[in-house]
Amino acid sequence: MDIIALRAALAHVEKAIVVGEQTIAAQRSLIAEMERSGVDARAQKQALENLKREQWRRIQRREILTQELAAEGC
Repeated sequence: MDIIALRAALAHVEKAIVVGEQTIAAQRSLIAEMERSGVDARAQKQALENLKREQWRRIQRREILTQELAAEGC
C-alpha cells in the first residue's frame, strides 16, 4: 500500500474506533437501563461482547497501519 492509501486507511479506522467507542458506551447504557427496569438484557450483553470484539479488531488494524507507516518513515 502506498503512503497516501495507508494514511487514508488509518484515518478511516480511527474514525471507526471513535464511533465504536460511542456505540459501546450507548450499549452499556442500554443494558444498565434494562437491568434497572428488571428486563432481561442477555441479548444486549451478547451484542455488547460482539461490539467489543469488533472494536478490538479495529484497534489491531490501527496498530498494523501505524507500524506500516512507521516502516515507511512517516
